[in-house]
This record gives sequence, C-alpha cells and structure tokens, in this order.
Amino acid sequence: MKFSISHLWRGAKRRKTYAQILVYFIVACVGILVISTLFLSIVSSNTLMRTIGNHSKLQLHHAVETLSFTMNWNIDYAQRSSLSTPIRSYALRSLTTPHEDNLIWNALVELKDNNPYIDSIYLINHYNRKVVDTRHGVSENDEFYDQDILSMLDRAAQHADERKSIVPRLLEADYITPIEPRIISLIIPLEFDYSGSTFVVNINADALISANRTNTANAGSQLYVLDGDQNIISGNTQTDFLKNFSELGYHYNVARKPGFYEHEGDQSGYLIVQEEIPLNVLGPWTMIEIFPKSEILKDINTLKSQTFIFFGCILLATIWIIWNLSRKIYSPIQELIVAVTSRNRHMVEDHRLSNEFAFLSDVFTEQSQELDAYSRNQRLLAKESFLQELLETDIAHRAERMEQQFNQFRLTIAPERLTVAILRIDQFQSFTDHYTDRDQRLLRFGVSNIAKERLQERWPVETVDMGKDHIAVILNLQNESDIVELCQKFKRCQGDIEHYLSIGTTVAVSPLIEQVHELHESYKQTYHLTDARFQLGWGSIISEAVNAEPSNPTFQYPEDKEKLIVQWLKKGESIPLLAQLDAFEILIQKFHYSESKLAATMLLLSIGKTLRQLPIRAYQASDWSLSAIQKQLDQLETLEAVLDWIKRLLGQACSEISSLEISPRSLSIIEEIKNVVNQQYQDQNLSTKLISDQLGLSVNYVRNLFKTETKQSLMDFITDRRMEEVIKLMADATLTIDEIVLQSGFTSTVSFYPIFKKKYGMTPAAYRKEME
Repeated sequence: MKFSISHLWRGAKRRKTYAQILVYFIVACVGILVISTLFLSIVSSNTLMRTIGNHSKLQLHHAVETLSFTMNWNIDYAQRSSLSTPIRSYALRSLTTPHEDNLIWNALVELKDNNPYIDSIYLINHYNRKVVDTRHGVSENDEFYDQDILSMLDRAAQHADERKSIVPRLLEADYITPIEPRIISLIIPLEFDYSGSTFVVNINADALISANRTNTANAGSQLYVLDGDQNIISGNTQTDFLKNFSELGYHYNVARKPGFYEHEGDQSGYLIVQEEIPLNVLGPWTMIEIFPKSEILKDINTLKSQTFIFFGCILLATIWIIWNLSRKIYSPIQELIVAVTSRNRHMVEDHRLSNEFAFLSDVFTEQSQELDAYSRNQRLLAKESFLQELLETDIAHRAERMEQQFNQFRLTIAPERLTVAILRIDQFQSFTDHYTDRDQRLLRFGVSNIAKERLQERWPVETVDMGKDHIAVILNLQNESDIVELCQKFKRCQGDIEHYLSIGTTVAVSPLIEQVHELHESYKQTYHLTDARFQLGWGSIISEAVNAEPSNPTFQYPEDKEKLIVQWLKKGESIPLLAQLDAFEILIQKFHYSESKLAATMLLLSIGKTLRQLPIRAYQASDWSLSAIQKQLDQLETLEAVLDWIKRLLGQACSEISSLEISPRSLSIIEEIKNVVNQQYQDQNLSTKLISDQLGLSVNYVRNLFKTETKQSLMDFITDRRMEEVIKLMADATLTIDEIVLQSGFTSTVSFYPIFKKKYGMTPAAYRKEME
C-alpha cells in the first residue's frame, strides 16, 4: 500500500496537468451531482410551484388579453353608437311622434343585432319620459320593466359617488326571458351629467365570458373574473354571480400586483395567479385562478425518492468514467502545450507556465480575437466598401484591375454591360423622424434584400446600402430592351417593400453602360434622375426607356397667374385664389421637373414677400429666403405635396387676412400709397415726404398709418418693390448688375449689395447663377 501511494504521488508530481485534470473533473462532477441532489431535494417543490405559476400566469395573460379586447371593443361600440346623430337628436327632444319612436327602435335593434354580445339596448329620454327598449319597444318611464336602471340613474343624478359607467347586475325575468339574465350594463350619459337622457347597453355576461373563455382553467383549479369592487362577474358556479370575492372564504387580498402568490388558507395552502383586465372607461377588472397545493405536490415525494437513488448511481458511474477519461485526454493536451509553448515564447515568460490551461486559454483567445476581427473586417465590410467605391469615385485609372477585384470579392456581376438603379426612399423626412439610425439601417437592409431576391431570378445583381435615403442596385443586362422588363420587376419590388416594410420608394434606372469605369458617372446621373419624382410623384419608376419627354419643352413662367394669386391673397379671398393656384399647377406640370421646381420656387418667393407685408406677426417672422424655400421643397419632394402645402398655407392666410379689421378709409389710403410706389419706385428720389405731398397728407400720418396697418415701414415696402424688380430684371442676361440696380430705383450699388445679401442670403451674382 505504501508503494502504491508513493508511486501515485510521484506520478502526479511528474504529470501535474494530468493530476489537475483528474482532480478538477472529480471535484467538479462530484460537487455538481451532490449540490444538484441537495438542491433538488430542498427546492423541488418551490420550483414546481414557480413553473406552474409561470405557466398559469402565461395562460391567464392570454385569456385576459382576449377578454380585455372584447370588453373594450364592446365599450367602444357602445360609445360610438351613442354618438349617432339620430339617437342624440331623439334623446334630447321633448316631443316625438310614434313614427320617430319606431325609427329609433329599429335603429337600436340594428345596433343590437350587429353585436352578438348585446342582450338589450335602452334609450332613456329624460324630456318626454319615454324609454325605447330593444325588447319591448317604447314605454313610459313608470311602465318600464327595468325600474332598477331608472332608480340607479336617479341616485347617480343626486349623488356623484353613485355614478358608474359599467354595472354588472341581474335583470328581472319576463315573458321574453324567463330566466334572470346576468348582464353588464354600459351607462353612457348623453348630456353633461346623469340627470339627462341616457344610452344604456346591456352586455350578456354569460355570452361575453363563454365566447372568450380559453383552456385557461386547469384541472382542480378555480377561475374567477372580478370587477373593480371585487364582485364576481364569472365563477365556477352561476350562483357566485355578484358575490363579493371575500365571501368565498379564501381570506386573500386581491389588491396585489399581477402575478402568482402562495397563500395559506384556513385548512390548506393555495397557489393563486391573478392578472388585471384593463378597461377603457374605469379601473381594471381582475382575473384570478386558484390551485390547491395538495393537488400540485401530491407526487413530489415519490419523485424525490426516485431522484436520490438515480443520482447516487450516476455519481458512482461518473467517478469511474472520469478516471479513465483523464488518462486518455492527457497525452494530446501535453503535446499541444509543448507545441504552443515553442511558438509563443513571448507569452511563456509572462505566465511562467504556473497554469498550463490558463496559458492555452490566453493564447487561443488572442488568436481567436485576431481571426474574428480580420474575418469581420474582410468578409462583411470589404465587399460593400468596394461597391461603394465603384459608385462614389472615379476608378478609370485602375479599370484594368477591375476583373481581378471582381473575382477577389466574389461578385455575382461582371465588369461590363452594367446598369445602375437607385431605390430612393419617399417621404424621407418622415422616415428619419419615425426611425432611429439603427432602425433606418435595418430597413435599408430589408429594401436591399427584397430588391436582390426579386431581381436575381433574372439577372446577376448586387445591392449596396449607400446610406441616408437610397439603395443602389448594379445589374448585368444583355441589351437595352431588358430595361423595360427590369422596370416591371422594380414595380413588383416597390409593392413588396410597401407591403412588408411600409416604405414607399422611387426607382430610377440608368441606360446600359459598356465599361465599369463609367459606373461612377452613371450613378450620379441616375441619382439626380430620381429628382424627377418632383413632377411624376412618389412611387415612380424613371427611365429613358419608359418615360417620355414633357410635351412642352419650352419654359415660360406663368407670371399672370402669380399676379392673380398675390392679388387674391392680399384681399383674403380663398376661393378665387385656390382656383388660380390650380390653374398655375396645370401650367407648370407641362414643364420639365427642374423647371416645375423653379416655377414653384419663384411662386413661393412672391408669396413669401406678400405674406411678410401682412400685419400678421407669424408671417413676418417666417423665413422666406431662397435657401429656406429650397429646403422646404426638398423635404416635400413632389409637386403635388408642395402645392398641397401651399394651399393649406394660403387658406390659413386668407382666413387670417379676412379677420383683420381695417377701416375703409385707411384701406383706401394704403392702396393709394401702394399704387404710387408701384408707379414711381424707379424714381431714386421717391420717399415718404414725396408720397405724402402727392396724397395731400402729413408725413407723420402717412408713415404711422402704413406702419400700423401693414406692420412694415413705408421705406421697407419701397425697398421690397425695388428688389422685386431686380429679381425680374436678372432674368435678362444682357443687363449688368449695375444697370439693374439703377433701373430698379436704387441710388448706388454700394447701398444695394448689403440689402440684397441680407434679404436673399447671397450676392446678386450668385443668385443670378443659381437662377440659370
């Protein structure tokens, strides 16, 4: 024996790793088995209770969702029915004819027949003392068979604490219903309080509960539905209806949070699961399921005994397996340690090989992290980065290496006969407002997948997330005729994207290009082509192969319509204004989309100028600069959306203008002042004094009247009129800026330049260039 023990000790010292493996395995496995056995014997019953509790809670939650939905639907149905104009009109009149009574009765019967849960509906008219009932028709209050509801309404009218919106109760039996029905009355006052006419919907409690009952109740359990006062709406027996839950003898406080609880009763314990049933018009109801512990734990003791025997056998078998397994796995581990040590000398000095497993773990962790990082950076990003570079940069200088790089990244497309398509997200401002950056990336990823799945059935295709508002699609086509079929495929893609992601898209398709180095220029042109949705609208598919040129290529701005729009705006006349705006829309729809956008911009500049002259502070503070208008047009995206926005803006402006109170005399003087300015604005000597002298009025009176009524000084008005002329003259390329300034009434360019830049945010030369 001494020799055997000393022999084992020396062997363990020589093979330290083997000894560690053996000891660790034995200690770990024996410890796990022993702890598991003890743990199971101690907490098995609690675990079983929690399992049953969680399972029952989940079942109960599903039942609660169903019942809550149905009950809230009935409440909404009753409330919407009470808002019916014929019902409210009838209920608030003191004199009604039999024919009107019959019409209302038919309406109530139709409402009842449309809802399978409704037992009956009452319309109680406080003014003619009549009750229209779906059961008995029309009767006087004193003769109405349900005096209980009338008494309840009388008490509610006198005492606020008696007012209830939902009342479970028993309805008296009559010749129509010989058995007392259990109902839930929904009481909806048609006036400010309970003293007026009332709309009452009686829900059949049995029909409501039975129609929404699932397999929630388990064997041996008791299931109850309680209202806010803990009265029983549904129980295991019909006699429990309207009993208070405290009368059942469970001695359990229902006023707890939803969940499951262990409760000790008088004789035995219970597992009680409860959930709240949220309702729209008052506090929640409660659903409770009660399990006797004796039913749950009756087999647990037998299970414990069998488990102890089974774990004991496993413990003995485990020790024997560990002994043999440790001997077999040691040799390859030792070889691995020697090999790794020879290749990682820099790590050996740090670890001193005090723990060989820790050393191996550190080495493998470091190498795994390096491989994972390389794999992620190369496999996931390289391909997309390469495609983005193809589209965003000019690669003509290295086009000869493209085929090699296409093979390197295993692209499905070939570097010739390519077509670029852009899927641009419609209503992008709303898209960014509703989704986080992460969600936007996920949705663009979804758009890419849908497009690729649709198109790869027919052509080699690659998709690229270009960020922000669009996805790029690169395809190999055989010839130009394929573009028509491609557009049809994209139409189905748009439908799938709208259906699955609720995102609208505009698609632009480029012509076929022969070489890959043309891809960058084709991508830029195709992206700009998506701007044609300004005229074509959201969801368009834009391609030279399917879109015809506008019928009227010559741009002529409808200045006469603009003048009429401004004229009617100043007068606050919305109907003729909107008519002229519709005519303006018809005219500019014939132009190229860029010209339509320019026309809309010019119209908005004129409208903005007019609105700033109004004595309305909100419009005077608005930013009507060219950059602000262009930003608004970019956000609205389509001509239809722009004109709808303009119509809403001008409709509101006309309403506010028509509400302004200006005396006829003041209005006449202001119009005379504006006429003088419009006729003489080119006169460099035009001033407030000159205008006052011509009208025969004092300078102070003219200055103060104009400022008070228009909220703008007269000199500012003169400057705005001259600036308006400057903008018009800029369209004439033969005139220099200096000539335009002098013809518009300004004294010098020195004073003109600061005024122009302040108003439009740029120099006159830059503005003229942008107009071109």
